Amino acid sequence: MDDLKVCTKCKTAKERDEFHKHVRQKDGLQPDCKSCRNAYRRAFYEKHTDRENAWSKSWREAYPDKWATNDGKALAIRRGGSASDIYDAALCLPFYAEARRLSRETGIPHHVDHIIPIAKGGLHCQLNLQVLTATENLKKGNSHVCQT
Repeated sequence: MDDLKVCTKCKTAKERDEFHKHVRQKDGLQPDCKSCRNAYRRAFYEKHTDRENAWSKSWREAYPDKWATNDGKALAIRRGGSASDIYDAALCLPFYAEARRLSRETGIPHHVDHIIPIAKGGLHCQLNLQVLTATENLKKGNSHVCQT
Protein backbone atom coordinates (compact mmCIF):
# COMPACT_ATOMS: atom_id res chain seq x y z
CA MET A 1 0.00 0.00 0.00
CA ASP A 2 3.07 2.30 0.20
CA ASP A 3 3.02 2.86 -3.57
CA LEU A 4 -0.58 4.19 -3.50
CA LYS A 5 -1.82 7.58 -2.35
CA VAL A 6 -5.39 8.81 -1.90
CA CYS A 7 -6.36 11.98 -3.77
CA THR A 8 -7.93 14.59 -1.47
CA LYS A 9 -10.37 15.69 -4.21
CA CYS A 10 -11.68 12.48 -5.82
CA LYS A 11 -10.86 10.24 -2.81
CA THR A 12 -9.42 7.58 -5.13
CA ALA A 13 -6.29 5.56 -4.33
CA LYS A 14 -3.82 6.06 -7.18
CA GLU A 15 -0.21 5.28 -8.04
CA ARG A 16 2.33 7.83 -6.81
CA ASP A 17 3.25 8.82 -10.37
CA GLU A 18 -0.32 10.16 -10.80
CA PHE A 19 0.54 13.07 -8.47
CA HIS A 20 2.65 16.14 -9.23
CA LYS A 21 5.68 16.76 -7.01
CA HIS A 22 5.47 19.23 -4.11
CA VAL A 23 8.62 19.81 -2.07
CA ARG A 24 6.81 21.14 1.01
CA GLN A 25 4.60 18.08 1.47
CA LYS A 26 5.87 15.30 3.75
CA ASP A 27 5.58 12.69 1.01
CA GLY A 28 6.89 15.10 -1.65
CA LEU A 29 3.65 14.97 -3.67
CA GLN A 30 0.64 17.24 -4.24
CA PRO A 31 -2.40 16.28 -2.14
CA ASP A 32 -4.62 16.02 -5.23
CA CYS A 33 -3.97 13.86 -8.30
CA LYS A 34 -2.88 15.19 -11.70
CA SER A 35 -6.32 14.77 -13.27
CA CYS A 36 -8.07 16.64 -10.43
CA ARG A 37 -5.45 19.39 -10.46
CA ASN A 38 -5.71 19.74 -14.25
CA ALA A 39 -9.51 19.93 -14.03
CA TYR A 40 -9.20 22.65 -11.37
CA ARG A 41 -6.72 24.61 -13.52
CA ARG A 42 -8.96 24.38 -16.59
CA ALA A 43 -12.00 25.56 -14.62
CA PHE A 44 -10.01 28.41 -13.04
CA TYR A 45 -8.66 29.53 -16.40
CA GLU A 46 -12.11 29.44 -18.02
CA LYS A 47 -13.57 31.47 -15.14
CA HIS A 48 -10.73 34.05 -15.14
CA THR A 49 -9.71 34.15 -18.83
CA ASP A 50 -10.30 37.89 -19.24
CA ARG A 51 -8.39 38.76 -16.07
CA GLU A 52 -5.49 36.46 -16.98
CA ASN A 53 -5.30 37.85 -20.53
CA ALA A 54 -5.38 41.44 -19.28
CA TRP A 55 -2.62 40.74 -16.75
CA SER A 56 -0.52 38.95 -19.36
CA LYS A 57 -0.95 41.81 -21.85
CA SER A 58 -0.04 44.47 -19.26
CA TRP A 59 3.08 42.54 -18.20
CA ARG A 60 4.11 42.03 -21.83
CA GLU A 61 3.72 45.76 -22.51
CA ALA A 62 5.56 46.77 -19.33
CA TYR A 63 8.50 44.38 -19.90
CA PRO A 64 8.76 43.79 -23.67
CA ASP A 65 12.39 42.66 -23.62
CA LYS A 66 11.83 40.19 -20.78
CA TRP A 67 8.73 38.90 -22.55
CA ALA A 68 10.70 38.44 -25.78
CA THR A 69 13.47 36.62 -23.88
CA ASN A 70 10.99 34.22 -22.25
CA ASP A 71 9.07 33.77 -25.51
CA GLY A 72 12.31 33.05 -27.38
CA LYS A 73 13.22 30.32 -24.92
CA ALA A 74 9.73 28.80 -25.09
CA LEU A 75 9.78 28.89 -28.89
CA ALA A 76 13.18 27.19 -29.00
CA ILE A 77 11.91 24.42 -26.72
CA ARG A 78 8.73 24.00 -28.81
CA ARG A 79 10.92 23.61 -31.89
CA GLY A 80 12.66 20.66 -30.29
CA GLY A 81 15.67 22.47 -28.87
CA SER A 82 16.58 23.08 -25.31
CA ALA A 83 17.94 25.82 -23.15
CA SER A 84 21.41 24.71 -22.19
CA ASP A 85 22.88 24.62 -18.70
CA ILE A 86 24.63 27.90 -19.45
CA TYR A 87 21.37 29.66 -20.41
CA ASP A 88 20.97 32.89 -18.49
CA ALA A 89 17.92 35.05 -19.24
CA ALA A 90 19.73 38.16 -18.00
CA LEU A 91 22.49 37.59 -20.58
CA CYS A 92 19.99 36.89 -23.38
CA LEU A 93 17.90 39.98 -22.62
CA PRO A 94 20.34 42.46 -24.30
CA PHE A 95 19.95 40.66 -27.65
CA TYR A 96 16.18 41.18 -27.59
CA ALA A 97 16.55 44.77 -26.38
CA GLU A 98 19.02 45.49 -29.20
CA ALA A 99 16.73 43.96 -31.82
CA ARG A 100 13.83 46.11 -30.58
CA ARG A 101 16.03 49.22 -30.50
CA LEU A 102 17.35 48.69 -34.03
CA SER A 103 13.85 47.98 -35.36
CA ARG A 104 12.53 51.14 -33.73
CA GLU A 105 15.41 53.41 -34.81
CA THR A 106 15.89 52.18 -38.37
CA GLY A 107 12.35 51.17 -39.24
CA ILE A 108 13.74 47.85 -40.48
CA PRO A 109 12.51 44.79 -38.54
CA HIS A 110 15.30 42.94 -36.69
CA HIS A 111 15.19 39.41 -35.26
CA VAL A 112 17.19 37.55 -32.65
CA ASP A 113 18.67 34.60 -34.52
CA HIS A 114 20.35 31.38 -33.43
CA ILE A 115 23.83 31.25 -34.98
CA ILE A 116 23.61 27.45 -35.06
CA PRO A 117 19.91 26.79 -35.72
CA ILE A 118 17.89 24.85 -33.16
CA ALA A 119 16.97 22.42 -35.97
CA LYS A 120 20.68 21.69 -36.50
CA GLY A 121 21.37 21.00 -32.81
CA GLY A 122 22.08 24.56 -31.68
CA LEU A 123 21.19 25.56 -28.15
CA HIS A 124 19.12 28.48 -26.99
CA CYS A 125 21.70 30.37 -24.96
CA GLN A 126 23.47 33.71 -25.03
CA LEU A 127 26.51 32.25 -26.82
CA ASN A 128 24.36 31.15 -29.78
CA LEU A 129 22.36 34.36 -30.34
CA GLN A 130 22.86 37.24 -32.75
CA VAL A 131 20.78 40.15 -34.03
CA LEU A 132 20.00 40.14 -37.76
CA THR A 133 17.61 42.03 -39.97
CA ALA A 134 14.42 40.08 -40.57
CA THR A 135 15.35 39.71 -44.25
CA GLU A 136 18.77 38.22 -43.42
CA ASN A 137 17.30 35.91 -40.80
CA LEU A 138 14.55 34.60 -43.09
CA LYS A 139 17.04 34.17 -45.94
CA LYS A 140 19.36 32.21 -43.61
CA GLY A 141 16.57 29.88 -42.48
CA ASN A 142 17.88 26.70 -40.89
CA SER A 143 21.29 26.95 -42.50
CA HIS A 144 24.44 27.54 -40.50
CA VAL A 145 26.53 30.17 -42.22
CA CYS A 146 30.14 30.17 -40.96
CA GLN A 147 31.62 33.64 -40.93
CA THR A 148 35.42 33.88 -40.83
